[in-house]
Amino acid sequence: MKSLDYLYNSDIKIYQDDTMFKMNSDTRNLGDFLEFKKNDYTILDVGCNNGALLLYAMIKKRGKHYYGVDINPRALELAKENMMINNVDNFSFFNVDFRELKMEQVD
Repeated sequence: MKSLDYLYNSDIKIYQDDTMFKMNSDTRNLGDFLEFKKNDYTILDVGCNNGALLLYAMIKKRGKHYYGVDINPRALELAKENMMINNVDNFSFFNVDFRELKMEQVD
């Protein structure tokens, strides 16, 4: 079952699936730990699940492009939906083992 939540201490919406890993205090702590020195990074999240860390990155600084990799297709569906409901359009997701990923260099 899908439920709508918000990233901690923000108005950023995020859908989560009760049958999958859900964001928790570890996710929030990692999101708080993110630090960027400029606005045009290309950001990659390996094992992105529902895209929560990419959304935390979006809060911190506007990225040039957000990439997420996960082996769970349902997680990637949620991640795409989460980016779209937050008006993020510069994203790409890959349903592949990250060791097999072929893509441009990221920051």
